[in-house]
Amino acid sequence: MNEQEILRKLASLESREDHLVTEIEYLNELLKRVGFQHGITTLKAAAEAIVAQADI
Repeated sequence: MNEQEILRKLASLESREDHLVTEIEYLNELLKRVGFQHGITTLKAAAEAIVAQADI
């Protein structure tokens, strides 16, 4: 890979990262609006509790 290819790949990865961060922030806000007090963190804890219950 030459320098130009590396720079193009880096730009592509930065763009993808920006998009993913934006999507995660939006999802987090939606979750808060529907009742998950701390957004993704609360959803994750709830999902882990459900899985733990199913394992018993």
